[in-house]
Parts: sequence; structure tokens; C-alpha cells
Amino acid sequence: MLSVKRSLVALRGGSRREKRRRLATLLILAVAAAFSLFVWAVGPLQAWEWALSDRLFREQNGSRNIVIVGIDDETLQAYGRLYDWPRSLHAAALDHLRQAGASVVMLDMLFLEEAEGDEALAASISGWNVVVAVAGIGPVDRETGAPTFGVAMQPPVALREASPYLAHVLFPEDRDGVVRRLPLAVRDAADGEYPALSVAALSLHFSRTPPENLAVARGRVSLAGRSVPLVDGNNVRINFVGGPESFQFLSYREVIDGTFDPNVVRGKIVIIGETAAGTGDRHRLPIASAPLPGVYAHANALDTMLRGRFLREAGANAGLLGMLLLGAILALALPRLNLRWGLAATLGLGSAYALSGWNLFDRGWVLPILNPLLLIALLFVVSLAYRITSESISRREVRELFGRYLSPQLAAELIERADRGDLRLGGENRLVTVLFADLRGFTSLCEQRSASQVTEFMNRCFGIIIGGVVAHGGLVNKFGGDAVMALWNAPHDYPDHALQACRAALAAARELEHLEETDPLLAACGFGFGVNTGEALVGNVGSLGRLEYTAIGDCVNLAARICGTAPAGEVWVGPQTHELIEGHLTSRPLGDFRLKGKAGTVSLFHITEPQD
Repeated sequence: MLSVKRSLVALRGGSRREKRRRLATLLILAVAAAFSLFVWAVGPLQAWEWALSDRLFREQNGSRNIVIVGIDDETLQAYGRLYDWPRSLHAAALDHLRQAGASVVMLDMLFLEEAEGDEALAASISGWNVVVAVAGIGPVDRETGAPTFGVAMQPPVALREASPYLAHVLFPEDRDGVVRRLPLAVRDAADGEYPALSVAALSLHFSRTPPENLAVARGRVSLAGRSVPLVDGNNVRINFVGGPESFQFLSYREVIDGTFDPNVVRGKIVIIGETAAGTGDRHRLPIASAPLPGVYAHANALDTMLRGRFLREAGANAGLLGMLLLGAILALALPRLNLRWGLAATLGLGSAYALSGWNLFDRGWVLPILNPLLLIALLFVVSLAYRITSESISRREVRELFGRYLSPQLAAELIERADRGDLRLGGENRLVTVLFADLRGFTSLCEQRSASQVTEFMNRCFGIIIGGVVAHGGLVNKFGGDAVMALWNAPHDYPDHALQACRAALAAARELEHLEETDPLLAACGFGFGVNTGEALVGNVGSLGRLEYTAIGDCVNLAARICGTAPAGEVWVGPQTHELIEGHLTSRPLGDFRLKGKAGTVSLFHITEPQD
């Protein structure tokens, strides 16, 4: 039955702990939603996100069907500057590649003007699979699917007529200057469409005509028997395998001279481009720290499509949903776990997500990694901040709760000692002033009133006495049935403690006298007050499992005996207290009294407020 009641309380959120958990859950959800929407709408860390995903590429060997023929330093030393060459040298190279049985040749170089040897080069191009490069100039419109240039820079008429296969060499850079995508086609202002160099080569390699209009359906396009996933319009995300070490390489000099091994290129796709230091177009690629020649960008794009190693991006909407899901998991878990397990859960979730992103990347899916990991860390920090704030509030509430049973000073002292690990048995000898207040005629009161009425009456009286004690810096130490005990000068030093204790007793007696006017029964009963000062052992007594902070000593016993002797409505003090307050309050000697437990007599004094 008790467990059922607790469950119902939890469901209603009646306990403060459950309310704080719910508030923490809502706070974490709100932060997760705000951060996720901000990232989704603005993308402030996209460059870092890209850079982190770039680290997931692993260098490996590219397709054996791709051969790079580089115009390297050796070639330039043999034939001089590239743009001073007669085009008959390129014609000789193409003739040697045709004789060796190359499947397709991709010319990653621009022939923009007529030059010596165009006829020979056109004859070498004509009649087989040679793809000639086209470049675009002028403003670029990227809003219509394929990027559209103002003008397409085409080769001279002789070369254009010799090769029907014209393709673009555009590699757009992301905002951080790194190439990660390849547009499958570009257009010019005259509505001419040019496939990418690698797209044309792939089609020719499989004896198909390069596509003129790429039909996109649901973010995919069919290309040489492959379903190619697209990103950002008509771009394909390149799955990089590496740079010079990943592909077969031949020097262009060997190809021009015909001194290469024909088996290296037989039945393969050959990419011809500049690789010499300081020449040619170069791009920053994810798999290299320094920019690489454009032939390696073409080689990686072709390798991606040739082997079907496509990368699919999760997309902004999927990323938003994933982050919201992570936020919901942490919102449900963190408020219900302690700090150690919360940290373990956060690290575990972050590690699991990072490993999942790495594993899925190898399977062709690019997930956002940085922003979700930042979200996980942010939500733990938010949870920690809320926990610290909540514990501070709980500490204050505990202090207030203790204050209902103990004085606020004692509650604060006990909590501080607990924090220091100093809450143990024992105490110290201190000079203290002790006040006792005891109700006269308590037995007759219980006979004339019901238990609830007696409790209500006692609470009203105790409230007056406690108010006087606290107002004058005292510590309410304990209640004993119809009696109250209070201390001054403990646990901390308090100046004029004897005078303040007497003033507290007088203030309480005066308030109780006013209460008698509304309750005749109190006039028949009334509280007597006894105050005494002396040395006492002040500290924790009891056992390790149950402690009580109190004062023990003869002066405490004497204060209790004085209280028991004092008539209702009067404040009596012992001799040492009288010495300390003399001159501040009006006192009247009462003579020597024999008190229980005392061998001799004790001089007592009746004190009142000084008369003006």
C-alpha cells in the first residue's frame, strides 16, 4: 500500500524531487531544441563539421582500371613549357595510348585557341574514346539544378569536330575551400549541357554514350547502370581514397615516347593532366594536407562512380531529428542519474554516436558528428549547472527545514560541520548562558482541553518564546513537553550573551502577558523563566547513529532548577548572570534558595525592564 501511494505521488509530481526532475527534463529538452534549431537554420559550425568528416577518409588503393598520366617535372624537362608544345606531341601520346588498348582517355587540360598541330591532334582524337575538357566563365547560377555559366570555353573547331565528347572540369569548393563534391553536369547560357569529365569517361568505358540530359528522380540519377545518390541538387559526394600513392601513375614523357608498358593502360581509363610542381590547377582535397593537382580530384570522383562507393548525406532535416532524439534521451536520463552515472551515460552516448558515425561512414552514410557531440556535451553542462543550482536550493530548504526543529544558527553549523566531515561525538567547554521556560499547571491544562487544543495552545506560546530567543541571537536547543531550552554564546561567540538572554526572556514574558488577555486559561497557568550563566560542555552527544547538539553541565542544571522555582510570568536569574547584566536591567534580590541537586544555597534575582 505504501509503494502504491508513493507511485501516485510520483505520478502527480507531488514530491519536490519529482518536480525538480521534471523541470530539469524540460530545461534540457528546451536547450536541445534551441541548439538543434539554431544549427539547422544557421549552420555556424559547418566548416568544422566538414573538417571532422574529412578525417574519416582512409587512404587506400584506388581502382586498378584508373591510370594517371602526369605531365610531371621529368616531362617538362624533356619538352619545355607545356603551352609552348606543338600539339603533335599530344597527338603522339594519344596514338600510343590507342595502340596500347586504353579504354578511355580523359584530357584534363584546356585547348582554347588554335595552335600548331591541331590537325594531327584532331586526327588522333577522332574515332575513339577521348574526352576533351570544357571550362566555364562568367557568373554562375546554382539555383536551377545544374550550375549554369555565362559562357562555356570550348576547344577550337577542329578539335570540337573531331571529338563529340566534351565535358566540364569544374570542382566547386565548399566555404572552407575544400573540394568534396562534383556536379554531374553544367550548363551554359545557350542551354548547352556538359557532363563531368569522369561521368563521360565512365559512360564510354562501358560502351555507352555520355548522357546529354541527366534525369533526376528522388535525389538519384541512373548512370552506366548505377543508381547515383545526389546531394545539393545534381552533385555527387566524392568518396576519396587518396592521392598519388593510391593510383597507378605514368610519366607523360614515357607515353609521348612510347616507352611505357602497354599492359599498364590496356582496357583502362587514362587521365592526362599536369602534376609537376607549381603548375596546373590544384585543389584542396580531404585526403591531403596540401593542395593536389586536379587529376587526383578527377581520379577520386571516377573511382567513386566506377566502384559504386557512393556517399549519402543524412541531410539537414535528418540531422535535426537525430539531435532532437539525442536531446530527448539525455533529458530523460540525466535528471534521474547521479553525477557519476550521468557523466558515464554522457560519455557512453557520445562515444556510441561517434562510433556509429564512423561505422556508417564506411558503409556510405555521412552523418553530422560535431554538432551532435557538442549538443551532448552542452546538455551535460546544462544538467550539471541545474544540479548545482538545485542542490543549492535543496541545501537552503534543508536549512529552513532544520530551522523548524532547530535554530537557524545550529542548522547552519551542523550542515557546515557535515560538509567538513567534522560531525562527530564530543564538544568544547564554553561560557554559555542558558534559558529555560516552563509552563505552570500543564497537567490541569491537559485535563480541561483536548489534545489538539493543548497542542495549538502550546504552539502559540512556544512561537512567542522562540521569537524572543531568535530576535536576541539565541539558539533554541530543545523542547521537552511543556518546556523550552535555549543557549547563547554557542556554537559561536556572541557578545553580551547574558544580557541578550535576559532580554529575550523579558520580551517573551511580556508577549505572553498580552496573550493572557485573550486566553484566561493562560493566566491560570503561565510560563516561568530561569536564566543562568556558567561553563558547560557544548557539542554533540548521543551515538554515531543519532546525535544531538546540546550543552551539558552544572550551569544548565541550575538554569532548569531556577526555572522550576520561578513563578509564572517572572524571570529569575542566577548569580553569575546577575553580575553580567547589572546596571543594564532592574533586578531585585530574592535571597538564598536551596535547589534540588545543589549542596549549598544559591542567590537568585528577579529581573525586570528598567523603569524610565
